[in-house]
Amino acid sequence: MQFELNLNFVKGLSVIIPSKEIRYYLNGLQFEAKQNDGFYLVATDGHRMALIKNDAIQADRDYSFIIPLETVKNLIKMMDKNQPIALIDYDFDNNRIVIEYNGNCIRVAGIDGKFPEWHRIIPDSVTGEAGQYNSDYISDFKKMANFINGTKNLDCFIKQNGEKVAIVDIGANKPEYDIFGMGLLMPLRKTDSAFENYSRPKWLEPAKPDLKAVA
Repeated sequence: MQFELNLNFVKGLSVIIPSKEIRYYLNGLQFEAKQNDGFYLVATDGHRMALIKNDAIQADRDYSFIIPLETVKNLIKMMDKNQPIALIDYDFDNNRIVIEYNGNCIRVAGIDGKFPEWHRIIPDSVTGEAGQYNSDYISDFKKMANFINGTKNLDCFIKQNGEKVAIVDIGANKPEYDIFGMGLLMPLRKTDSAFENYSRPKWLEPAKPDLKAVA
């Protein structure tokens, strides 16, 4: 199976690929195709997830493979912003991947593991109810959106969903090119420090005079 891959998408999703996750199969980028239903890139660290779908790539069979983070980093180092398209050749039988880019050829074995069934966590709708979110994760999604689009000042927007998974606009929806995408962000749990009970700080109250000292 051969297909073209925009490395801007790889660079964008790399923002949330973990490097030392004990679930080793998360330490890479998932490539996934569904028969006659497009092609997906997926990354997750268990707290947030991002995916990009390319409907212009159609496969005659289902398949998936995971490229290790080290390979992803090497591709990003090689990137030429004026020519971000690489050619991927996947060997189904041996789980081997050949990546050709700008005269370079990378051969790598896919990670031997099963990626999470990410389809299950995508909500059918969101409530708009405010949630509590890790600010670093939000910053990472903004960075992702700018990598995907080759920009610097693009914002990402969160469709909040209370205590359930929220949807993040990562700037990947380009229907004119058959490209679609989204981010997903888990809210902080009520056991996290962000939900500690709040009361007005005592240091905001005016100091009371020391009457003994006055006497």
